[in-house]
Amino acid sequence: MITGLEGLLYKHLFSKAARPAVRWMNRFAILATALGLCAWLTTLNVMEGLQKQIRDEHLAAKAHLMLEGPLRSDLKEVASKVQEKLGSELKDIKIKLQFEGLVEPLREGKIFTGSGIVIEGDPAVPSGSILMGEELGFALHASSMEAFRLRNVWNLEGAPLELKLKGFKRSDLMDVDRFYVWVSEKDLEEWLGAQGLRSRIEIILKDPYKAPEFLSSLQKIDPAFKDWKQLDSALWHSLDLEKKAMAISLFFVVLFGSLAVSSALSLRIAEKRREIGLLRAMGASAQNVFWLFELEGLFLGTVGLLLGLVLSAAFTWAIGHWGVLPQFFYSQNLPVDWSWSRALLLFALSLLTVAMASFIPAKRLYSWDIATLLRS
Repeated sequence: MITGLEGLLYKHLFSKAARPAVRWMNRFAILATALGLCAWLTTLNVMEGLQKQIRDEHLAAKAHLMLEGPLRSDLKEVASKVQEKLGSELKDIKIKLQFEGLVEPLREGKIFTGSGIVIEGDPAVPSGSILMGEELGFALHASSMEAFRLRNVWNLEGAPLELKLKGFKRSDLMDVDRFYVWVSEKDLEEWLGAQGLRSRIEIILKDPYKAPEFLSSLQKIDPAFKDWKQLDSALWHSLDLEKKAMAISLFFVVLFGSLAVSSALSLRIAEKRREIGLLRAMGASAQNVFWLFELEGLFLGTVGLLLGLVLSAAFTWAIGHWGVLPQFFYSQNLPVDWSWSRALLLFALSLLTVAMASFIPAKRLYSWDIATLLRS
């Protein structure tokens, strides 16, 4: 004889004592809640994994703290003060000459001029040469040793700088690979007339997530310092907004599953009206009968949500091992991020939704009198 929780589950799903409509409605309610939590949790696991990958690649290729602005002669002194302030937390600090310009190929029949390009001085680039971001080179149809002309956007009438393409650089960050070129620092100084002047300080920390902690102390040295969250605030805000919008949208799938539990419970109550009347006539209070059906709804929801949790864990594992993005994405890897704290939080929120949905049909039991129930 089957007893306990497995007996209760068998009664709801397979026992012929209940009408077929009730059995199938119970099965549908369990399946709907399982799929709702599975879709909600799995999607957020993928989104969190993608955003974590974007954040990690961004922090690996870009500065964690930065000061940028017009050409200045005192940035070496500022950098020295920063080194004293950060101490052992500092991993690297760079003083750079960088400005916005135009990149124009010199070949005949050119059809594209690269504008809004960041031109950066790099001591490792040979004089007379230019390195180009891989995506920018693709957009310009550039080839090795091709001649290019650089122009200063703040002085378009000035003499351009003509260089030959030495090669391409790839950072795996689209905004760098699409909008950056590197030239000899000496060539850039002579062209701009900026000997001894620099435009920015880039700071790399051992732990990039400590950047907001150090920001206020560095702003006492120079108010123009910003951390990585401020430097790309539009990117982080859009990613956060995207995740919140997706979480709210997928919650409606869980809500649909909860309403399926409510419908199954309503059908169950309608089937048992006479038995409910007998229980009331034998002395059971309306509150006791209410909790009987409320717990029955919670039981159906819990079974479905546990099944959804297992399915989500399996899907997340499979996506992490075999998931691949289409070729037009910059990276074809599909990362995921499984978190038990996230899983348990969504499970608890889903169970609360099921409890509220079960409350609606169970609450009607308070308004039914014993005589009406016995006449059913």
